[in-house]
Amino acid sequence: MTRNCMAKAGGAIVGALAVTSGAIGATSHITGNGNFLEVSEGAGGHVGVTQPGTTPSFPYLVFREYTGSAYDIRVFMKVSLSSIPAGSIVTGSQLGIFFTDSTYGTYTVHSDYVDLWSTADEFTQNLSFATYDGTNPWTDGFQAGIDGAARTGPAGRHLDNLWFQGAEPPGTPSNKIINQVQEYKVFSSAALDAYLQQQINAGKDAYFALSIGNQAAQYLRFVSTSDDNTYWGNAAGPIFFNQPYLDVQYVPEPAGAVTVLTAAGGALLARRRRAERIARNE
Repeated sequence: MTRNCMAKAGGAIVGALAVTSGAIGATSHITGNGNFLEVSEGAGGHVGVTQPGTTPSFPYLVFREYTGSAYDIRVFMKVSLSSIPAGSIVTGSQLGIFFTDSTYGTYTVHSDYVDLWSTADEFTQNLSFATYDGTNPWTDGFQAGIDGAARTGPAGRHLDNLWFQGAEPPGTPSNKIINQVQEYKVFSSAALDAYLQQQINAGKDAYFALSIGNQAAQYLRFVSTSDDNTYWGNAAGPIFFNQPYLDVQYVPEPAGAVTVLTAAGGALLARRRRAERIARNE
């Protein structure tokens, strides 16, 4: 219900812009090795890293959760928002991630959630569970303040979730995880839109964390990365060609809006001063 209300409000804003400035909505499809930084981080250090524009990179990320964090593996993902013009108004968004495998050993059934969070800190590829850049501690505490098993985290940081569906329903809803089915899963919410708007307003990129909500270290999820195959080539298999993406729908800041308002204000002021001169018989 909240999302629908926000969508209507956003539509009203867009409509107003369109009427006053002729602004037209656009979509930025953000993907590829030049736009994503991905780190799969475990208690013992990096499990896999994909750095923008560099090789070798890693074709997949893995994450799992375990009470006590001894076997935790968390996914951190930075996405460039530089393609979206400053002042734009976000009207919708979705983060698509391709799940490549849902099995580990004999554990083929996973009843779990996958949660999407934003982080308070602008992490780098040198992050660890204790620090966001190899030196400075996370503002919200260990693992950016996220407890995947308990599905708790810092206030206002939870953006969306996927959930487990035991049997594949018709159409396979994009926000439900089906065991042993390789396909894109999509995060899309009002909270995600609001976070992206906040980052765009501040001229910053997006910083995400993914956690899995179970308490058994045997259970893992695998997702493909933005690896461009310049290193791995076809050896990793075609499933790894399905790179993550972030689609952001937005309306650019209307050109000349400030000028129009200033001109209107100036005309009103001129009329007022003319009326005052007439009143004074000048």
